[in-house]
Amino acid sequence: MKFLPYLMALAVLLEFVFVPAYLRKCWPKKNRVSLCCKMICASLFVLSAVLCILYSGNRSAYAYLMLCGLCFSWFGDLFLHINEKLSLFITGLFFFLVGHLFYVSAYSLAAKKLFGIPVFSPLDIAAVALLTAVGVIYASKTKMHFGRATVPALVYTVALTSMMVKACHLAAAGLMSNTSLWAIPAFLLIGGSVMFCMSDSTLAMINFGDKKIYGVKVFNIITYFSAQICLAYTILFIS
Repeated sequence: MKFLPYLMALAVLLEFVFVPAYLRKCWPKKNRVSLCCKMICASLFVLSAVLCILYSGNRSAYAYLMLCGLCFSWFGDLFLHINEKLSLFITGLFFFLVGHLFYVSAYSLAAKKLFGIPVFSPLDIAAVALLTAVGVIYASKTKMHFGRATVPALVYTVALTSMMVKACHLAAAGLMSNTSLWAIPAFLLIGGSVMFCMSDSTLAMINFGDKKIYGVKVFNIITYFSAQICLAYTILFIS
């Protein structure tokens, strides 16, 4: 077990190798090499979660729900990258949506168990509604064209914003109960969930906006893999 911290550190360090490799190979068009690099990056965040479970001995429902969410994200990455077909994009979106449902379940379970917070409080519902409305307005103002993906994208947006709201609510409750104990897990929860939203916002710009900008792609990918690593490492602290 003594070698596990080194493997955990190695998994994160390898992201710094394969994320830049993916960014170099995926633009302007996706290809087999970029797919390989991306799936290595995705495998590294799943591996990080497994290593966190083994190292911490965390066998809680939270840990396994988070692992399931990361695994569904792995498949989401795969289907989003295979080719440009709308059917595969929606399939990838579905896997990410299910992944977010696992994340929401993990945060809700932990919040109820640790702090007695209901699954969805009125504040949570209001926050999700507000953030979803902001997302719709932003998409309209930036002239994104979703076409047949409009309904799936809207459903996904609700799941995404729910994930962020529940993560931030859990983090806030933890900080209010014990600031020193919850400083790191709160940082990982808030940072990971917010970066996930930022990443998906820029992904929408790339896929449905009028302009394809490499700098936006770089931001999208860096925030995405950073988010998944942050969320995976919450397993070390929350059970």
